[in-house]
Amino acid sequence: VAEELSHLGQYLRNLHVVADGFAVGLLDFSGNELLSDTILEEVFKLLVSTKHSVERINVRGCKRVTSFLPLLYYCKNCKKVPVYVDYTY
Repeated sequence: VAEELSHLGQYLRNLHVVADGFAVGLLDFSGNELLSDTILEEVFKLLVSTKHSVERINVRGCKRVTSFLPLLYYCKNCKKVPVYVDYTY
């Protein structure tokens, strides 16, 4: 996990989070899964703690994601509208 996290920075601009209510994972824009939801929480903790330069990551999904993303702004209808995670304080 540590190795994956250490290399995460170079991928961040190509990542978005997809949540369909059943599974949450980090995918690149080709749809390839990079990180499973088992370490997704640690990924976001890392981003917040390091105040990473990437300010927003596209999020499509449901409120399940908010259980570990206090900085998440999500759409009320929880449908296809993109919402954003803001890592700036």
